[in-house]
Order: sequence, then structure tokens, then C-alpha cells
Amino acid sequence: VPFLSQTFGYFQLPLMGKTELTTAMFFDLGVYLAVIGVTMNIILTIGRD
Repeated sequence: VPFLSQTFGYFQLPLMGKTELTTAMFFDLGVYLAVIGVTMNIILTIGRD
């Protein structure tokens, strides 16, 4: 696989049917978790005051 390219594949889920999984989804998941973590940290910090 060339540098900075993505791969993808399809698989079957019992309730959702044919689903696509891409390598970019792991990056998106990491960004999502980072945003949730920072948001929760800000909310908890404000809540302590």
C-alpha cells in the first residue's frame, strides 16, 4: 500500500448487513475520542469551581 493511502474492506454484520471498514475510520475514531476527552475534562474542571 502506498504511503498516505487508505485501504478498505467489506464485512457482514448480523443486524446492519454489509458494512465497510476503512483505515481512515481508525483516525476518525482517535480524533473523536480526543475531542470527547478534552470536552469531559473541561466540563469536570468547570464543575469543580
